[in-house]
Amino acid sequence: MATRRQALGVLTGAAGLSFWGAGAEAAGADEVIVPFELTHDRAWTIVKFNGHGWYKLIIDTGADKFSLDDKICKEIGLTRRSSDEMIGATGAAYMNTYLAQTVSIANVVSDPNALVIGLNGGLEDGLQGLIPGALLDNVLFDFVQKRMHLSHKRPSGLQGFSVVPYVKLGNGSSGSMSHVRETSPFPYVRAEVDGRPVTLRVDTGAPEAAYLYASYVDRAGLWDKYKGARETQVGGITSHVSAARLVKAESLKLGDIVFAAPRIALQDPKDKAINDYDMNGEAYIDGLIGIESLRRLDLAIVPSEGCLYVRKNAMFDDVQRINRAGLIVRSVNDKPTAVWVYQGGPAWAAGIREGDIINGYAGGDGTIAGLDWKLSGPPGDQIDLQFTHDGQSKQVSFKLVEAE
Repeated sequence: MATRRQALGVLTGAAGLSFWGAGAEAAGADEVIVPFELTHDRAWTIVKFNGHGWYKLIIDTGADKFSLDDKICKEIGLTRRSSDEMIGATGAAYMNTYLAQTVSIANVVSDPNALVIGLNGGLEDGLQGLIPGALLDNVLFDFVQKRMHLSHKRPSGLQGFSVVPYVKLGNGSSGSMSHVRETSPFPYVRAEVDGRPVTLRVDTGAPEAAYLYASYVDRAGLWDKYKGARETQVGGITSHVSAARLVKAESLKLGDIVFAAPRIALQDPKDKAINDYDMNGEAYIDGLIGIESLRRLDLAIVPSEGCLYVRKNAMFDDVQRINRAGLIVRSVNDKPTAVWVYQGGPAWAAGIREGDIINGYAGGDGTIAGLDWKLSGPPGDQIDLQFTHDGQSKQVSFKLVEAE
């Protein structure tokens, strides 16, 4: 498989990365700019597979392969290979794999002979797959201007950024190096949560500010540490759903950047479905830092130097998007359905129960992701919903409340 990292190494060659006239922006011979959208805490852009598309794919630094809805893979006739394990934030699943002769990203760059995972669910509202950010070469994310700068050299314009070195991975977070993963494509960094060191994957495909895995939560005794913890659920592209608690930490530190009072998710220590383990069965990373934190930064991922560069951007002080309604809605049998309602939360008090069909809501784009975004708005925001309960159509209004 020819990776984008390999392709970016031959910018001026006859093969590999291609420059397209329409839509391409070049900042010089060593850099191209890929536009993307940032909606509902998802950074995505348009992609063609073997000339078919455009499809909406999330830019995911936590993925190491392209992926596309399995039904689409079959419809457009991608060459079936075999099956492979797809590892997500909450679990893993075996899925079909395909070969695409060409993958064109936003009419700017293309990848030949790309391995593609056929996804079976896990995404909502027209998002159809993932771009493997782990295979990008040097990349600078400008989340304010919604532009991704790609280069095979160190990105330009990094003055004023702080440096966050990558970490090598061994057994657990204690630094034991008996099983070192020298060549992992993922960016792993050392951060701090409430002053405790944690090893986190930098994951633009995860909507959370930070998500700490079961093994670390258990080891650090965090499950019952925080007052006012709110029960929730965390899902992923493998469709595995994990019980979690949303808590208000004191701080999340990445390099010189400190996020004050971040809301982070803790995986239930009873759920051991995460696959970030070494060959001895011990966890080698503690969790991930997701786009709810990362979008607030100018972020450069520079594998050639083994580090990140980070700097606060204009969104740094935006209200943190967390579910303040106690309601999770997902598509079930092609209907927007309340799959989880927190007893005692605003949605519960308004009479919504698990299994109710959500028929509509005011002030959004009509999608489930748009509803998720509204439900994670500032405290005091009013939510107007129409839903069906036990065959009866109802309309309710309630206000979002802050977690403890």
